[in-house]
Amino acid sequence: MSSDTKQQQQQEQQDVAPNTFTKPLSDKAILKIYVQNKNHTITIEDPNGKFTPILIDSPTNLWYTKTKKIDEIISGIKSKYTKEQLEDSFSDETLNNLENKINEVTGKLIKHLPPIITDIPGDIGSDNKKEDSIIKFHANVIISQVKIVTLEDAKEMWIYNPEMGYYTNTAENYIQTYCSNVDELCTKSAFNNLIGVIRGLTWIKRKDWHEDQDYINLINGVVKIETGELLPHDEKYKFRGRLEINYDANAKCSNFDKLITEALPETDRLLLQEWFGYNLMNTAAKFAMVWLGIGDSGRTTISRILTELLGGLDKVQGSSLGELSDSNSRHAAYLDDKRANIDGDMEYHFIKNISMFKKLTGGDIISADRKFEKISGFINRAKLTFVCNKLPGLSEEVKNDMQFWNRIILIKFKNRITVPEDKIVRDLSKAIDKFYRPELSGILNWALEGARRYIKNNKFTYKHEDTFDLWFEDDEEENPLKDFINTYYSFQEDGEVPTGAVKGEYIIYCSQNNITPLSPKYFGMNLSKLGIKRSKYPKSPDFKGMSVYKGISSIKNTWNINK
Repeated sequence: MSSDTKQQQQQEQQDVAPNTFTKPLSDKAILKIYVQNKNHTITIEDPNGKFTPILIDSPTNLWYTKTKKIDEIISGIKSKYTKEQLEDSFSDETLNNLENKINEVTGKLIKHLPPIITDIPGDIGSDNKKEDSIIKFHANVIISQVKIVTLEDAKEMWIYNPEMGYYTNTAENYIQTYCSNVDELCTKSAFNNLIGVIRGLTWIKRKDWHEDQDYINLINGVVKIETGELLPHDEKYKFRGRLEINYDANAKCSNFDKLITEALPETDRLLLQEWFGYNLMNTAAKFAMVWLGIGDSGRTTISRILTELLGGLDKVQGSSLGELSDSNSRHAAYLDDKRANIDGDMEYHFIKNISMFKKLTGGDIISADRKFEKISGFINRAKLTFVCNKLPGLSEEVKNDMQFWNRIILIKFKNRITVPEDKIVRDLSKAIDKFYRPELSGILNWALEGARRYIKNNKFTYKHEDTFDLWFEDDEEENPLKDFINTYYSFQEDGEVPTGAVKGEYIIYCSQNNITPLSPKYFGMNLSKLGIKRSKYPKSPDFKGMSVYKGISSIKNTWNINK
C-alpha cells in the first residue's frame, strides 16, 4: 500500500470520527515526548493491565489506559538518567535503554495476568501468519486497551470513554481508527472480520446492561443519590451518558423556586419535587405523570427545565400517551437509552388500548421494533411525563382498568402566571438560557431532595385513589364544553334538543370565544361525560324523525327546528 493511499485512509477516518481515540503510540514515541518536555498531561486510570499510551483529542493530553504505576515508571527513568542526559541525547541507544526500563517495570505489573493470546508464535507482522490469527490477536489487544460492550439483539457496540465517564455508541469508530494505523488491517474485509471477533468477545444481554440506579453521572464526578457523596467516574456504573451539570451541594435556584411557587400550591410542589427526583433515578418506571393546565400556567416552561436537567433532546423522547399505549407502536423501542419521555404539548387522543403503557410502567421486558431492527429484552427506565390542556379520552375498557389509575399521577396547573410586559421573554429557549440554565446545579439539588424523600417514604406525596375523580373533575376554565352547555341550556332529565341545533350553537360559541371546536366524535363523547345522551327516538312530536340530545333543554331558543 502506498503512503499516499494510507494517508488518505487515515484522513477519511478522522473525518468520520474527529473526536474518537487516535493512534496508540509506541513506548519510544511517548519517551521522546516526555524527554522533550512538551508539557503533556499524564492521566492515571486503572491499577491493572498494560502500559498503553494513547494520544486523544487535545494534543496537550496523554491518556494512559490501564496503568496506575506510570509515576513509578517515570521515577525509574529519572533515577537512572540525569536531566541533561534526557534532554541532550535522543540516540536509538538511549531510547532503547529507556524502553527496556519501562518494560522491566511494566512486566512486574502484568506478570500475573493471563496472556492476551497464546497460539501465535513469532512476529505478528510477518507474512507467514494467517489472517484469522492476526485478527484474533488485534481483537484481544483492543479489548485489553478499552472497555467495549456489544448488545446482542441489535449488535450495538459501546465503548467506555474515561474522559467523559460514560459509554458511547462509537466503538466501531475507534476500531476503524485503530485499523487505519495497522497495515495488516487496512482492508474492508479485515475490518469486518475484526468487528465480528470483538462482538463475539463482548456480547451482553440488553436486560443485563443498565446504569447503576443509586448514582447520577455528572461532569465533575458521580453522585450517590441518597448521601450526596461525590465519587470519581468509573466504568463499573455502566453509564451511557451524563447530566451536563457540575455538582455543587451549595447551589441554589431562586428563579426556579419563584416559578414553581407561582404555579402550584405547596402539596403539588412537593409532588413535583419528588417527580423531578424520580426522573434522576435509573429504576424501572412504575408511574407516569400528566400535567393538565391552562395557558400561561408555567407547565410548559417547567417541562422544558426538566428536559434540560435530564440532558436535553439527546436523552429525552417526546412521544404522546397515545403513541406509547398502542402495542403496535414503534415509539416504545426508542426508550431504551433515554432518561425520560416528556411530551410538552400533548395533542388530544382517544385511548382505546393501554397494553404497551402497562408494560412500560410494569417492569416488564420490552420487545419492540425499530426501523429495520428488533429490540428485545430491555426494561423501561425512562419516566413518562405528559403535558396537556385537555385530557385524552378513554375507552370504557381503560376507564375500568385499575392498573391504569394506579400508575397515573395527575397534577393540575390552575394558576395563570402574569409577567410584567417589560420582563417578558417570548422565546422560551432564550428564557431557559437566561433564567434557568445557570441554575441547573441548584435545581439538581432540589430534585435530589425530592428523590430522597421518595426513597425514604417509598411513595409519592399523592393519593392514587384521587386520580379518577381528578381526571373527570370538570372545572369550567378547563372544560369549555360545560361552560357552553351552561350558557345555552339547562339540565333537565326529560329535556331534549335536536342534535343539529346543539352542534350549530356550539360552533358559534367556539367562534365567539376563540376556542378550537372538538371533532364530532369527541364532542359527543364529552357530552356523554356530562350525562347528555344522543337518541334517535325523541319523545316530543315536534322532533319526530330527528336525532336529539336528551337531558337538556334550551334556554335561549335560538334554533329553528324547521331548518
